[in-house]
Amino acid sequence: MKHDERRLHIAMSDWLNLALPEGCEVSHFPAGEHRTKKTGALLKRMGLKPGWPDFIGIWNGKPFGIEVKTEDGNGLSGSQEEMLPRLVRAGMTICVATKLEDAEAFLRFLGIPLKAKVKEQARAA
Repeated sequence: MKHDERRLHIAMSDWLNLALPEGCEVSHFPAGEHRTKKTGALLKRMGLKPGWPDFIGIWNGKPFGIEVKTEDGNGLSGSQEEMLPRLVRAGMTICVATKLEDAEAFLRFLGIPLKAKVKEQARAA
């Protein structure tokens, strides 16, 4: 993961923790990053499947995912291009966010009553 994308992940996590209401749960899904072959094989054997979104959440019984990409990045990986449509068919709503505002608009689209706006986080930082 490039440093810009890592910074966006951390900013996304900070904002989600600030903005999401009680009863909406979200977690980063740490399937990326560099792994040794041994660790990668172990995770695969334990059931890890590639291509899941970076953040996975649930609101009112409905799963959602946020895949974080920087605007100058390489876009979705092959495993993401394969997995994300499968997750959508299974009932998950997914957003690819290149900035915090993308995630905010997505969560508002889902009807989640956010406690903070992205601009408020920037002022607090």
